[in-house]
Amino acid sequence: MIVVVAPYSPLDLSSKPHLGAARKIELVLSSLAAIDDVVLLNTAHNDNGCFSWFKWSERKLSGGVTVPVLNMPSVYTSKIGKFIHLFFYKAAWRFILEKGEPQCLWLYNGYSFESIFALNSPGHLNSKIVLELEDLHTARHRGLSFKPFIDRIFFSKLIGKVDFAWAVNDSVREYLTLHGVRSEVLQGIVDNRLSGPDVKSEVDTVSGPVKCGYFGGLSSEKGADLVLALGKNLPMGLELHVCGAGPLSNEFDEVNESGFFFHGCVDSDELYRTMRDCDVVVNPHSSIECMDNGVFPFKVVEYIASGCVVVSTELPKVELEGLLDGVVYFESNLDDLKCVLVSIARDLSLHRKKSESARDVALTFYSEKAFSKRCLDFIVESNS
Repeated sequence: MIVVVAPYSPLDLSSKPHLGAARKIELVLSSLAAIDDVVLLNTAHNDNGCFSWFKWSERKLSGGVTVPVLNMPSVYTSKIGKFIHLFFYKAAWRFILEKGEPQCLWLYNGYSFESIFALNSPGHLNSKIVLELEDLHTARHRGLSFKPFIDRIFFSKLIGKVDFAWAVNDSVREYLTLHGVRSEVLQGIVDNRLSGPDVKSEVDTVSGPVKCGYFGGLSSEKGADLVLALGKNLPMGLELHVCGAGPLSNEFDEVNESGFFFHGCVDSDELYRTMRDCDVVVNPHSSIECMDNGVFPFKVVEYIASGCVVVSTELPKVELEGLLDGVVYFESNLDDLKCVLVSIARDLSLHRKKSESARDVALTFYSEKAFSKRCLDFIVESNS
């Protein structure tokens, strides 16, 4: 049995969903479920405004996978709830052991509770600890919040116990190596719904507007303010489709310009349908320097695998040759973004051809099947 410990806040469970993180967690769960029984210990605080104790539920994922979920208690506010969670690790273990003894603990980002839970596993267990490190704890700017610093304290105690880690980029992998942790780079996982034939590559010309898309959080940190400005100043011959939620949602909803389509929060099936229907996808993520080189947008691998031409701000370096060959970069300002999109629209077929080989790389190395095999190889090696 594999226990995944992660804050899971999808659209239907939380009034403040974290769509990108939820999709990552779902892909990990689906991939791991192909090799062993999986349980999710959900550390998110989704029931704001009420009190609830530990409760079991089930989560149906794509491909017919159903995963048992143990939801942590919630109290009246998320900040208080997150603090109270730190005292519930023993109770969490009692509930988890009802399902069996885990062979592996999979920790998402090594937050405070995740670290405490792993460090206090029952003495008779010999569970391997696998860390999925998406962000360095102080990579994102969170105002006056002390949580990243508390996370870092507990993480410093955990890191020496980690058996294996998945790093979001080479900079994070170098950080793990300095701490003696064996790791591999994992920029993303490609959902099976994106792995079908790419019909766009078979079409030489586009009839009608070139469809551009943005799929992600609607916040300035994600670069959504730039997407909002683009929607209000869209060049002729382009459409812009936006799926997501966040602080800027109301402003996106108020845009009433020709060629602009705001879909809001959508389920994953509609998300992938809309993505594959686009010709170009925009990733305007904040610069990596602002985040200590700690972030590789997970969705970029999905964008590449979708067959779309990817337009992005600077991305961290990757070792996997060919993955970013089709990406077109722009400076983080509206004028340059518009210029790049118009240029791509003029010669879309050429850019599609450049993206085809990158799509093959993404599907070969980052499909759910490929990721399941890499995880299985680790488990077999650990037990030999």
